[in-house]
Amino acid sequence: MFSWIIQWADDKYRQLDESLNSVAKNFLCLLIGEKDSSFIHSVSVGRQWENIDIWVEVNDDIFIVIEDKVNTNSHDGQLKRYKETVEDWYKGKRDKLFYSYVKTGNESKATLIDVESTGYRYICRKEIISCLSNYSGNNDIVIDYRKHLLQIERETQSWRQLPVSEWCGLAWEGFYKELEKHLTIKGWGYVPNASGGFMGAWWHMVKTSDVEMYLQFEESKLCFKIYYEDEDRTSVREKYYRYLMELAKDRYPEIVKPYRFGCGYYMTIAIVEPVNLFGSSIVNVDLVVGKLNEYQKIVDECCK
Repeated sequence: MFSWIIQWADDKYRQLDESLNSVAKNFLCLLIGEKDSSFIHSVSVGRQWENIDIWVEVNDDIFIVIEDKVNTNSHDGQLKRYKETVEDWYKGKRDKLFYSYVKTGNESKATLIDVESTGYRYICRKEIISCLSNYSGNNDIVIDYRKHLLQIERETQSWRQLPVSEWCGLAWEGFYKELEKHLTIKGWGYVPNASGGFMGAWWHMVKTSDVEMYLQFEESKLCFKIYYEDEDRTSVREKYYRYLMELAKDRYPEIVKPYRFGCGYYMTIAIVEPVNLFGSSIVNVDLVVGKLNEYQKIVDECCK
């Protein structure tokens, strides 16, 4: 989609659809951090050169790498490799090189920090929607794509208007993105398992001499978990379960034994049922964050 939009930034398309030409130029400006698009005249676009999703040549001096992500993340150092390839190939040919990471899905803060550390400019869905909102023409492709992005945004924000029991995967992503404003979330994303998987978030990792204890959302269920690699996992799990229950029994009676104990490296030792954390109506973020901060403190106590 983006390669199709970008090609319209070339001056030769201005008379065909002046509004789309303007939007395409502004989109290129968004990718490289410019405000005035008057410098854009000639544009050449391609895909999958050296595995780069989209590449763009603007005029005689600009080259743009675009990593186009929807619901996938960067991996295996690919962003760094693309940058090294371009810098080597265009040395002495084009002196203005730009790198953009375009994400129409949702992304965790931790992932974005890694992306930006490689020198890529992060372009989010809201920025793309804002750019496309300036289109005043009747091209169905642009209009339909704008509607598609707006629907993703609505579903991502739907957690603000719906009880937890009605949240979809995108709503959970939106909620986790909100939590990142209040807590130091290590990561979030889809976690596959034999039961069908869940959209999870994990944070507040605290190490002891034998385990790492942390908090994890498995969608509406909050879990107190430990990570332990050695063979005597059952006894270690029991030790931390009893210790946590002793600390919680008078102050936090909502922290209870899980439905069943696992015996893998990652083990849930206690849970908080959804109704005791979120309630049964629209979520009050401040109240939830307040409780999570208290639970972080009890993890700290458990790991002393």
